Amino acid sequence: MLFISGGKIYAQTAAEIDRILESPEISSAQAAGFVQMAAGLLPDSDFLSIAGSRTPIKLGELCFLIMKSFNLKGSFLYTLFPGPRYSYRELRYMRLLPEPSDPAMRVSGLQLMQIVERVLNYLESDEKAALALNRGAK
Repeated sequence: MLFISGGKIYAQTAAEIDRILESPEISSAQAAGFVQMAAGLLPDSDFLSIAGSRTPIKLGELCFLIMKSFNLKGSFLYTLFPGPRYSYRELRYMRLLPEPSDPAMRVSGLQLMQIVERVLNYLESDEKAALALNRGAK
């Protein structure tokens, strides 16, 4: 599912994906490595080397990481005050977060995968819509 829609996460090893999926909570370093690699910012060898931190990431922090890594534009408030609070609100408004959600909740491996998949699908559909508009304008 994630490998087909995302396209950028194919370089992960099966063992690493399994370890993430089985994790009841993901560390900040694991989330950062996974999200940045999905955004095309890190090679897979770097991802495997930074996955050592044990500090659990909260959903608001993950949302901010996603907004920055994928260079997503936010509303006026996010532009003025970029951070976990308004990042969470932006991704929730875009319906990229599973329900129920709370910015203070810890993120499991499965939730991380689902959110990243939704972001990649969103970006892909947004890109297709832009291409269709460009073709129609000609």
